[in-house]
Amino acid sequence: MQAGAADKTIIAWDTATHQQLRVLKGHTAGVHSLALSPDGRTLYSGGADKCIRVWQTEDGRWLRSFAGAHTGFVTALAVSPDGQVLFSGCDGLFGDSAIKAWRTADGECACTTAGQAKGINMLVVSPDGTALYSASGDGMIVAREIRRGTRSFEQLGTKMKHGFLTE
Repeated sequence: MQAGAADKTIIAWDTATHQQLRVLKGHTAGVHSLALSPDGRTLYSGGADKCIRVWQTEDGRWLRSFAGAHTGFVTALAVSPDGQVLFSGCDGLFGDSAIKAWRTADGECACTTAGQAKGINMLVVSPDGTALYSASGDGMIVAREIRRGTRSFEQLGTKMKHGFLTE
């Protein structure tokens, strides 16, 4: 298990022994979001430094960064079920509130779509990888169709009011 912190670190824990395994350092500001690849071998982190970092979970080794990923704090991350796409969202307070899709193989931004008025607090990809749900501080959940190969998102139906969202 991993936990991001305001002190710019990520702490990896052994859930069986409750012992700290390692501390990952590299962000230059607080860590606000984490996402694990489906195979559990890659950890993605985003934070107030507007950067997304990629880590190897086995040894905590830093692999690469998506510098300047957003113009504001990276507050939400989610990985597609096949592990090929990382989605990121921004707070909207100190920069954009966009949602971006990144190819995990090369770190290139595949597409960007407008976020929500109060930024993005959470992203969840449907188990079949065809829909992306975003939750915002405005109390709304927006569902978007993920269209592979078209470099676009299409908003699905109505927005839903929420209190909280879980996977």
